[in-house]
Amino acid sequence: MINQPLPNDIEAERALLSSIFQKNDVLVDIVSILKASDFYNTAHQIIFEKLVELYIKNIPIDLITFTNNLEKEKLQSIGGITYLSQVIDSTATTAHYKNHAKIIKNLSDKRQIIKGCREALEIALKKESDPKKIIDKLETEFIGLNDLEEEKTVNATELMEYTLNHIEKSYQRGGKAPGIPTGYALLDRALGGLVKGDLYIVAARPSMGKTALTMNIISHIPKQNNVMLFEMEMSKEKMGIRLLAPRTLLQAQALSRGELKDSEFDILTRKAAEIAGKNNIFLNCKAGLNLAEIRAEAKKIKLKHGLDVLFIDHIGKIRPDNPKAPRNDQVGQISEGLKNLAKDLDVCVVALSQLNRAVEARADKHPQLSDLRDSGNIEQDADIVMFLYRDDYYAERENRESRKPGILEIALGKQRDGEVGIIELSYNTKYQIITEIPPKGGR
Repeated sequence: MINQPLPNDIEAERALLSSIFQKNDVLVDIVSILKASDFYNTAHQIIFEKLVELYIKNIPIDLITFTNNLEKEKLQSIGGITYLSQVIDSTATTAHYKNHAKIIKNLSDKRQIIKGCREALEIALKKESDPKKIIDKLETEFIGLNDLEEEKTVNATELMEYTLNHIEKSYQRGGKAPGIPTGYALLDRALGGLVKGDLYIVAARPSMGKTALTMNIISHIPKQNNVMLFEMEMSKEKMGIRLLAPRTLLQAQALSRGELKDSEFDILTRKAAEIAGKNNIFLNCKAGLNLAEIRAEAKKIKLKHGLDVLFIDHIGKIRPDNPKAPRNDQVGQISEGLKNLAKDLDVCVVALSQLNRAVEARADKHPQLSDLRDSGNIEQDADIVMFLYRDDYYAERENRESRKPGILEIALGKQRDGEVGIIELSYNTKYQIITEIPPKGGR
């Protein structure tokens, strides 16, 4: 079976190339579907590549123009004018060019699958081969075959259709936040929820509560929405404890040490079962990932399970593509990549970020946009920038009474489509619980 010819359809390839010669504008639709390597026949690869090149240069294509622009050696290699004439005359209509393109693409994908499987088989037959690396190779090989729908250029009619549909959906929601709920009504009202395609930056100095807020939001995200966290500082066990501690009212330190009563262990297993039952959380704790690795892993989850929200803890731990570049350029490239990731995968990306030490030098320790660490590109690329501040933290360091005990301030420093301002939540640092503050005068 392995020795059978690879899947191909030479007639479909000829018919498509003939359609392009007959009606050059066919290429407008084809170039977003096919590349030269998708053709099985080498001559057809050369012909298609030259057709695209001439079309881009706005040169009208016919047999004479094509042969005059093709190098003599390549013309001979494809069978000369005789074969080109046969290709052009191979179909009488251009009506089915889209179907022909789909056939060619599907067969190309099959050949890629076969190629990947054959290579994996050769590796697997080697005694010293690592099964995990074989699986990783297969996943990497095939992830591009099921590409998500790409963003396309729309005309004014399509634009208004998309816009009116969006407004109608918002109207049908009765004015509720369009994005995925965070579990905090005030935050959802201010942000519109977690909106797919947008990049959110949560920035703060250490010990302000970035990870705690992340874990609380993840816990609140509805079951029907899948969320993924790239945690590059802590182990998966510690992150699991961070999820459990607020739900069980048991201290994270006690959970880590296993200092539990029998009754507490019962609560723990019940709450763990609740989290497992939702089955909407994906966690990756590998350190030092670069953007390409994050994209590949997120895309794999998106394709296999669906993905709505992606958290990254934190930007400073993402490995840059060019370690020798200035740090500002590195962070700028990363923030731009995260914004592109949000749009390309149609997910909300929430990235945590450290603030520089300039905060500590000021009398007023409230963060501002200029405190974003290493790059102004973060502010430029982000749709929303949120700063976290706890007066408790500085009161303890400065040996004074806190002006806002137990309060976590979330300052909206930038919001592309909304207003800025401050939201206050209650923060129990002992159990890492963040809740809304009950209204004065009762619940």
